[in-house]
Amino acid sequence: MILASLYQIGGAIAMWACRQSPYGAPDNLVGVLKTFYEKVRPEFDSLGWKEFEDRRDLERDLEMWLMNSGFEAWNEPKIPSGAAFVFVSRYGGPPPDHDFIDLGALLRNVSMEIAAEDARQRVVDTGS
Repeated sequence: MILASLYQIGGAIAMWACRQSPYGAPDNLVGVLKTFYEKVRPEFDSLGWKEFEDRRDLERDLEMWLMNSGFEAWNEPKIPSGAAFVFVSRYGGPPPDHDFIDLGALLRNVSMEIAAEDARQRVVDTGS
């Protein structure tokens, strides 16, 4: 089981979206988060908490919740390169306007962040 709060998940979405963005933050980050909060608030308890079976369960819910929120636009470059493939290496990549956020990686990173935070908290709570 993973226990997470609504704002904890929103914060992880913002953190990983900014970390993966070719800019400081992706376009419409605040709009995506507002839509996310409005859509999912009823699925959390009155204190803003929800239990998930495991990390994959959380990742599936995240994908369902974030679709149709403006999130999908982050997967498109501002200026398409026109090429079927774009060369990227650890030493460089496309200019920021030709880059995008890998949404699958973003969902995975958010779910792993929440799962790791939950595990750390359980260690603190149990004192072991």
